[in-house]
Amino acid sequence: MRLVKSYLRGYETYESMIYYINDKYGNEKIFDFIENLRRQDINDELYDTFKVTEEQFIQDWKEYFSL
Repeated sequence: MRLVKSYLRGYETYESMIYYINDKYGNEKIFDFIENLRRQDINDELYDTFKVTEEQFIQDWKEYFSL
C-alpha cells in the first residue's frame, strides 16, 4: 500500500485499513486477504479478494475516513 503511507503513519494506517475492510467486506475477508497474500502480489490479491485495484481501494478507504 505505497500510497497510504503518506496519509497516516505507523500502525494507525494498517489498523484503519483492517477496520475499513471489516466494516465494508466482513471479518472473513480480512483472513482471506491475509492468508492469500502468501501466494501472490498485493495488487492481485486486492482484486481477487475485494474486486478493486489498489488505487480504488485507497480512494474508498480515504473516503470512508474522510481523508
